[in-house]
Amino acid sequence: MKKNIVVNVNLKGGWLWLFSSPRKVLESILEEYNNQGYRLVFVLPPKPNPLFVIVQLFCMFITLGFFIPMPSYMLILERDAN
Repeated sequence: MKKNIVVNVNLKGGWLWLFSSPRKVLESILEEYNNQGYRLVFVLPPKPNPLFVIVQLFCMFITLGFFIPMPSYMLILERDAN
């Protein structure tokens, strides 16, 4: 029998991206769960939303690019239940 979990990953945007790239964040999360016996099954990318893009641009101008909200990804992981 398989045990599935869903991990919601929120990424940082704007100038904060200089310190943590999305790829490195996702790799570190997957490495952590791989050490616990989970394996990646599927990644649900964010759905495009025109209103969210407007909010991103508004936040970028107000905070001078220091904070830009980013969509979240959902990782579906599974492992054998023991």
